[in-house]
Amino acid sequence: MSVRDLLRGPRGGRVSSLLTVTNFLADSGSTVHVLANVEHQEHTDAGVLWSASPESHYDVVVFNRGIGDGLPDLDIKRRVLWVHDLPHSGFIPEPRMVRALDCIVHMSDYSRWVWTKFYKHAAETKSVRIPNGVDQNLFHPLNAATKSAVCIYASAPNRGLERLPFIWESIDSRRSGFRCKAYSNLKALHPGEHEPSGELEWFKSCEDAGIERLDPIPQHDLAQELRKASLMLLPPDYPEICSNAVLQSLACGTPVITTGGIGATPEWVRHRKSGLLTETKPHDYMAYQVEFVRNAVSVLEDGRLHRKLVRGAASTYIHDWDEIGTKWLRLLKKLH
Repeated sequence: MSVRDLLRGPRGGRVSSLLTVTNFLADSGSTVHVLANVEHQEHTDAGVLWSASPESHYDVVVFNRGIGDGLPDLDIKRRVLWVHDLPHSGFIPEPRMVRALDCIVHMSDYSRWVWTKFYKHAAETKSVRIPNGVDQNLFHPLNAATKSAVCIYASAPNRGLERLPFIWESIDSRRSGFRCKAYSNLKALHPGEHEPSGELEWFKSCEDAGIERLDPIPQHDLAQELRKASLMLLPPDYPEICSNAVLQSLACGTPVITTGGIGATPEWVRHRKSGLLTETKPHDYMAYQVEFVRNAVSVLEDGRLHRKLVRGAASTYIHDWDEIGTKWLRLLKKLH
């Protein structure tokens, strides 16, 4: 797999903090090496080296999901864990590896809370909150008058797509005249993997419900879609630690209808200020879906409330990628 296959750039179909932050650090004069599952050694335009072979010495190593054995054969001055996910069956570092860290970078307060519950030493290790950012040259708001009669879903298929058909059919039966677009594609989430049959059924259910299911589109086009959309519909039961879809939607002034009390999303989406959050949880099944539908319909029927949420979404402070890169640069200089 090549770097181009592994990650698409900020103006391609996907945006990755791993690519954006490392390029910023390289542009700032740092020597950056990304160890990844790539077939051939390559450099990005910013000069970041991507390869599958480590060198012998690093001032700072930033581990992503895989701490592994901690690269014990290498000379490493400082070790940082950049948390992109919660502890789960495929990613449970041994406590000794957590104890060896000099710093843990969390994207949200929720992420920090979970990790300190799971690992005692995580509470004792220096931690820093650095969320994801957005390209504010692309993701910026328009006023409420420019919003079209479109609701949008833009996330991975396993982050709520299964629930979307029932929710949309219910919304459409109560508030007709709106359309729903879902930008979601499993192959973009896991390049080279086959689509599980269960998730293919989700896609078919979307089409049956009248949802326009579209492949991921370039970031420039996605930003245009988000700016025009009336609402972002995100019904996940997955505890996001920092959802790019949420950040991009708010940056475009598009209110988010989503789940309350799960993950870090409520750190950005404020109930009745920049979106609406359910009180019920997905495990409440029908009650949850009914509340989700009621929340969406209430906004679509109430122009005053919608305009208020549009203003609130647009005024939410979202970092741009240069700010995020600067935070990383400051942290690494302190560690070095």
